[in-house]
Order: sequence, then C-alpha cells, then structure tokens
Amino acid sequence: APLLLVVAALLAVGAFAGPVQPINAELAVEVTYPADENAIEATQQLCGNLFSALLLPICEYAAHYEFAVPAIPGTSPPGGKGLLATDSIQGDTLVLLVLIAAVGLYFSTFSGRLRRTEIDNEKCAVEEEDTAPKATKQARPQPGAAKEPVAA
Repeated sequence: APLLLVVAALLAVGAFAGPVQPINAELAVEVTYPADENAIEATQQLCGNLFSALLLPICEYAAHYEFAVPAIPGTSPPGGKGLLATDSIQGDTLVLLVLIAAVGLYFSTFSGRLRRTEIDNEKCAVEEEDTAPKATKQARPQPGAAKEPVAA
C-alpha cells in the first residue's frame, strides 16, 4: 500500500507541477508587456536555474535534520506505540514544502496589471467598431425647414 501511495503522490505532483513553467512564463510576459517575450522568458529561466543552484546547499544542509511527524490514527502496526521510525520528515523536504506553500500563496493572491491582455482587448474593441455594419442614417429635417403637408 505505501508504494501505491508514493506512485499516486508522484503522479499528482507531475500533474500539478508540470504546467507551472509555461503558465509562469505567460504571466511574466503579460506583466512586462511591451518588453520582448524571448528576453523575459530567458531571464526567467536563468533566474530559476540560479535559484535552484542556490537552493541546493540549503537543502543539503537541511537534509541532516529529521523531524518527527505524528502517525495517522490506525496506521501503526499492532502493538505499536503510535510513532514509527518512518513517521518523520527530513529537513530538505520541509524546506521545499514551505517554499511551495509560500510561492502558492503569493501567486494565488497576485493581482498585477495584465498589460498585454489590456492592449489586446482594446484592439479587439476597435476592430469590432470598424467591422460593424454602419447603420443607414435617416435624413432629419433641419430646424426651420418647411414641413411637407400631410395628406388627409
């Protein structure tokens, strides 16, 4: 059962973490418009690689620590004390979990100006006005003009 749980967890991580880079790249391009898209994405990739390189020694240091996690009720072996030797979390995993939570909180509350979308919406509104069929204007009588007699 634990192997099945690990496989399910890895599949869930792959499903949710896989599209993060393209979504983040689109967001970066949106908020930095009219800057060059390629330059923004290359800068983002470079900063991501640099951050990963800086995070490696931190996680390596944190991996030396292990924190006990309370067992889930009903999962300890018969006659067990409630905490197993495997019911712990290493420091590097904890660092990554805290980082994921912080980044998730930041992006879920992000409300920046999406400049590219604003420009695209303005262009669409102008194009719709230009392509809309023009209503035929009916001739209005000018003020002071003679009115036509109404046939009785």
